[in-house]
This record gives sequence, structure tokens and C-alpha cells, in this order.
Amino acid sequence: MEPGQRAHADFAGFPVELTDEPGVWRKVWLFSLVPGNSRWLWSRFLPKPENCRGTRYHLMAFDACGGATSEVPHDRMKTAPFRGRMLRAR
Repeated sequence: MEPGQRAHADFAGFPVELTDEPGVWRKVWLFSLVPGNSRWLWSRFLPKPENCRGTRYHLMAFDACGGATSEVPHDRMKTAPFRGRMLRAR
């Protein structure tokens, strides 16, 4: 695989106890993106899965790593809020 060809995206939920609400557990969501030719990781925790709709976090990750890839397969499509759509570079 050529550098810049593919990045892998993942979206998963995690139960956490927040420090401002001791004893109360909430689910937070993690969006992560890893370029296929490296182990560099970009990720953000989100309070709701709806916060990751569309391409906003993909664009933030690509900006941080210096460019976009031509393919972005998603690992957990059942939990991803994209409803099975694949994102492709133009």
C-alpha cells in the first residue's frame, strides 16, 4: 500500500464515571483515525454519537496529519453514525 492511500477509522462507546458526577456512569464515544502507512493516531472523545455525523472529525484528523487519504474504511460500521456510507477523497 502506498503512503496516503488508506486510513482506518473507528468509532466506539466507553462507559465512564465523570469526576463532576461521582457514582454516575455515562457512555462517551471515541472517534479515531490511523493512517495506513503509520501508527500515528488521531482521536477525540465525544459526548454523543451524533456529534460525529458527516465528515467534521475526518477533516480535523486529516488536517492534523497533513493531508487526506483516498480510502477510509470504518471498523465498527454497526456503531458508526454514518449508516454504512463510505467517505472517499475527490
